[in-house]
Amino acid sequence: MLEVSTVLVLLCLVTLLAFCTRSWSIPYPTLMVLVGVAIAFVPGLPNVQLTPDIVFLIFLPPLLYAAAWQTPFHDFRKNIRPIALLAIGLVLVTTLVVGWVAHSIFPGLPWAAAFALGAIISPPDAIAASAVTQRLRVPRRIVVILEGESLLNDASGLVAYRVALGVAAGQHFSVSGAVSQFVIAAAGGVAIGCLVGMAVIAIHKRLDEPLIETVVTLLTPFAAYLACEALHLSGVLAVVCAGLMVRQRAATLFSAATRLHANSVWESVVFVLTGLTFIFIGLQMRDVVTIIATEEQLVWNSLGAILILAVTITVRLVWVFPAAWIPRLLSAKLRERDPIPPVGPLLLIGWTGMRGVVSLAAAMALPSDFPFRNLILFVVFVVILGTLVLQGLSLPWLVRKLKLSGQGPSTSQQELDARLALLATANLYLDQRQSQGVSADEIEYLRSHFRAQADSWLMRLDLDDESILENQSTVCHKAFTGVLTAQRHRLHELVRQAIIEESLVQKLEREIDMEETRIKSISNMS
Repeated sequence: MLEVSTVLVLLCLVTLLAFCTRSWSIPYPTLMVLVGVAIAFVPGLPNVQLTPDIVFLIFLPPLLYAAAWQTPFHDFRKNIRPIALLAIGLVLVTTLVVGWVAHSIFPGLPWAAAFALGAIISPPDAIAASAVTQRLRVPRRIVVILEGESLLNDASGLVAYRVALGVAAGQHFSVSGAVSQFVIAAAGGVAIGCLVGMAVIAIHKRLDEPLIETVVTLLTPFAAYLACEALHLSGVLAVVCAGLMVRQRAATLFSAATRLHANSVWESVVFVLTGLTFIFIGLQMRDVVTIIATEEQLVWNSLGAILILAVTITVRLVWVFPAAWIPRLLSAKLRERDPIPPVGPLLLIGWTGMRGVVSLAAAMALPSDFPFRNLILFVVFVVILGTLVLQGLSLPWLVRKLKLSGQGPSTSQQELDARLALLATANLYLDQRQSQGVSADEIEYLRSHFRAQADSWLMRLDLDDESILENQSTVCHKAFTGVLTAQRHRLHELVRQAIIEESLVQKLEREIDMEETRIKSISNMS
């Protein structure tokens, strides 16, 4: 009961911090983990354990699903080459380099344990990447690459982690066996994720109840993850694939009422889980200090952990530039289609490699008799804390220094362009319906309504206008909802054409959904 009370108090703290720091430029994960570290040593505070089962089963699936939901599939597919080079190539290189360095500086550390350490800290955190890119207004492609990488790299990192655990347990290691294990886990995870996605799409087609459909969306990531884990496949890729598939069909799959209800619920769920995740990371500071304080060579182990932190950051910076330049130097077609990017965006991608809860959970999941387990846990915590604090606090400054902030149209300009496009869509749709039974007066009423919306940047009429709408015919109501449907489709065309960002689509779509819900309620009463 005491631990439950502590979690509720922490949840209140997360909410208070989010309110007080909403205008700060400090990345949310960095702030939360620092607060967690600060309160870890509060006298009398119960020891709240972040067990691996809680992370991998409770926190990870819904947060990955939400991140996949925020990622436009066409942008993800368009940038699959740089995403794969980071999510697979960089993870494996980091595992090998960190393993070699750890084996060299820590006397007696077996190769299997060293590579397990490398695999644990190799994948950057998906939650941290999403939280950071939402706060910093950087070029769209950088956001897509960072979020896409964070969706896939856990799968490659966890496969390397399992291989290292098997070797430490006495299993024979072979490159072909490791590659086949990765291919099977990845392909199986993608297949299961697609099957779950298709099943969920079929279920939603038969439902028209916002509450039930929202619950189905909450259960979807757990269904995909548990199905894969039972088969020893990649649950991470299953969740991501299911999220991308369902998101692709969301415009036609869900009703306006369902979208409004589900979006509100998911925003709350993601907010709570994200805040608690990083506060829990900070709270583990007490246990880590207790563990390492009993170890010999404390100073040397601390210096070694800081060296591995530096190596982890350096490997990513060194990898990013040749990974971007070499393919273009070897392929003239690629160079013509996608010119060599400037140094600034590459440097930002290289610096944004914060580690998080998955790395900590993987370290804590090591068997109690695993060689050098306490040392590995300490090093992993130093890397997580170091990347979140060092990179997290310096990112706003780096974005300003590289002059990457505010590149491209501003959010307000995108919103203006989108609203004008929606107004044009409304007029075009009404032109088509004018000869299909809608009177000229009603057509003109609808035109003035949507024109007023565009002028005022509001999608809802004043309450005084509702009585006017109530007096319109059923045909007029249908034309009204038809305009909203056409606008919704146009909105998704704009994001597919990379004219506006996904976050703006969600904002405008919510307004359209609210308008459609209001119109339908008026129609039902009339």
